[in-house]
Amino acid sequence: MDKMQGLTKAISTEGPVLLRATQSIRVKKDSVPPDESLINPDQLRCIGIKVNDVPHCHGGLQSMTIPVEDGPDIIIPFTYSEGNHVVLNEMPSDEDKNNLPIYDITGPEGWDPRERPTAHFDQSLYDEALPQRRNTVSARMDPVIKERWMEHLCISDENQLHKTLAATTQLAAIEPSHSLQTLRQHEKRRLFATKMRRIQDILGMDTFSANCKSVRGFRYVLILAFKRGRLVKAYPMKAKTDTLECFRQFLTDIGIPEKLMSDGAGEFVQEDEFLQELRQYKIKQHVSGPHHQHQNHMADG
Repeated sequence: MDKMQGLTKAISTEGPVLLRATQSIRVKKDSVPPDESLINPDQLRCIGIKVNDVPHCHGGLQSMTIPVEDGPDIIIPFTYSEGNHVVLNEMPSDEDKNNLPIYDITGPEGWDPRERPTAHFDQSLYDEALPQRRNTVSARMDPVIKERWMEHLCISDENQLHKTLAATTQLAAIEPSHSLQTLRQHEKRRLFATKMRRIQDILGMDTFSANCKSVRGFRYVLILAFKRGRLVKAYPMKAKTDTLECFRQFLTDIGIPEKLMSDGAGEFVQEDEFLQELRQYKIKQHVSGPHHQHQNHMADG
C-alpha cells in the first residue's frame, strides 16, 4: 500500500485497478496508513459496496462488488485464509497511478462502529427478503447451469425452474453417479436352482486381471467357455476369492459341464471349497501344464 495516498493495486474481474482506503480500523484520521489494514465489511457497505463475505467452502461468493455508473461493476475477489478474507494486493508504481482507475472503498467522512445503530432480528423482514434473494439468484443463473438444472429436474419451463429452486430446501447433485450409468446384472439370481441340467461338453475356465479397477470396483474377470457349444460367459470379480461364487452362478444360469479345464491357479486347484464343489456335482477336472495355454485354449483364447 502507498502509505501517503492510501492506494493499493489489486486484481479485479476487469483487470488491475487501484483501491483507495483512507480510513480503516488500523488507520486513524490524519495518520499514515500501515502496510496492512483491517476494514470492517459494514464500512464498505455504507458507501454502496456489496460485500459477499461468505467463503466458497460455505457456498458464498467470496468477493466484493464496487458499483460503477458508466460501466460494468468491478468485482474484487477475496482470498479466504485463516478465517479472514484478504484482498491480494501490491504496491502501485507511478505508471499504475497515472493509468489505472481508482475506486474508493472507504467514505470521505470518518466511520466509527460505536455510532452504528443496534438492529435486532426481525422475522417479518427475513420472510420478505428470502424469496426475493432466491429469485434474484435464479434470475442471474448461468445459462449453461440453468440448462443442466432443467435437464436434471426434468423441467421444461424456465419460470417453473425458478420457482422450484426458490422453494426447495435441498440441492441435488447435477452430475449423476457413475454407478447409475453402469448396467447391473439384473439376471443374477438370489436363489440357486434345485435341479440343474447337465451339459455334455468340456468347459474351459480362466481368470483375467486388469491394471485398474472399473467404476464399480471390479479388477478381475472370470471367463468360462464351452468347447463344442462355443458359449462364452464372463463374470466380473472384485477379488479372486469370488471365483467360487461366480462358478456357482454359472452352474445355475447355464448348467453342469461334464469336464472342467483350467490352469494351475490357486483359486482353481488349491481352494478346498472349490474342489468340494466339483466333487458334489461330479465334475472332472483337468489342469493344464505351466506355460501351455494351448491346453486350455477355450478360455485362454
